[in-house]
Amino acid sequence: MKLSILTSLLGHLFSMLTPEMLRKVADTMIDYVEKVITDSATTIDDAIVLPMLAMLREALKIPDDDEVGRVRPLKLDIITSLFSSLIELLTPAMLKSVIDSALDAIETAIADSETKTDDAVLLPLINLLRTTFDIPDNDEPVAVLAPA
Repeated sequence: MKLSILTSLLGHLFSMLTPEMLRKVADTMIDYVEKVITDSATTIDDAIVLPMLAMLREALKIPDDDEVGRVRPLKLDIITSLFSSLIELLTPAMLKSVIDSALDAIETAIADSETKTDDAVLLPLINLLRTTFDIPDNDEPVAVLAPA
């Protein structure tokens, strides 16, 4: 009984969310991570994580209007250069493939769990993420760096 009430309530809540609302939530979460990274004393996280977050924003079409996460001048020019070169090799489709694999792993963990609450809460949320950000559910492994 509790599970059916929760499922119904969450279904209604998820149906009210628009893609723009979900993008705003994702933007807020990414902004928070960017701020933590730029405020940290180290610069290696700036060189590695900030370009990945920018790529994630591009792939999922999440605008960055506040410029919190812009890369600040770095002392680690070699690492920045190498990592930037690696990031340039990734396409939005490749990043979506990686995200699909992560969501597939979460779905598998949910299916393997004994509780049904996570099924009721997380599976609709994952489906909403896939729909909003156009991440197809490709359950077959995809060659991420396949030649174009």
